[in-house]
Amino acid sequence: MVMIAARGGRKTGPKPKFSKADVVDAAFAVGIADFTLAQVARQLSVATSAVYRIFDSRDELVHACLSRAAAEIAAAFDPDLSWQEALLLWADRCWSVYERYPGLSLTILRHPSAVIHMEDHLKRFVEFLTAAGLPQESAAFAIDFIGDTVITTHIGVSAMRNVNDSGQRELDTIFARTSDDAVFKPDEGWADRGFLDKKLKFIITGLANELES
Repeated sequence: MVMIAARGGRKTGPKPKFSKADVVDAAFAVGIADFTLAQVARQLSVATSAVYRIFDSRDELVHACLSRAAAEIAAAFDPDLSWQEALLLWADRCWSVYERYPGLSLTILRHPSAVIHMEDHLKRFVEFLTAAGLPQESAAFAIDFIGDTVITTHIGVSAMRNVNDSGQRELDTIFARTSDDAVFKPDEGWADRGFLDKKLKFIITGLANELES
């Protein structure tokens, strides 16, 4: 017998023997960037209809994943940190979470509404940076600039790691086809953190110089 959702959005059928957290785990395991609810169900060894009893749609599950990722980034900061140290630590936390969940950085770029899951954390972070000596407007700008830089750099690095039909990484193809007089000489760092650390240093040094001028 096919189970049909009752009017008013209520779920029917027996209570699932797995939790929302289990479904989020499964979505991350399949790949948050392009999972389907059917794939998530197979990961859990259940029928797709069982997943629908917990999440009404793929979008709702995506936001549950984004909420978890945000919570993992939003740890408190040591009050003794300078604003420069705090910004670098925050960038590292974001990078670590993107590494933990492949496809997350791309998903955030595709879902600007992801920011709603960071709202409280970002407010506290601005307050922390302001208390550490960074003007509020500069603090908000720094978070936005660094956040965008980490996301786009991670997407680029992830692309370098992708393996093509020939079994080679994109970076391997660049190595093989780059001319001797190329301006940009590839190295293994392109598949690690790219130019992220240099970019962060540039941003933070620029902010510090602006404050001193």
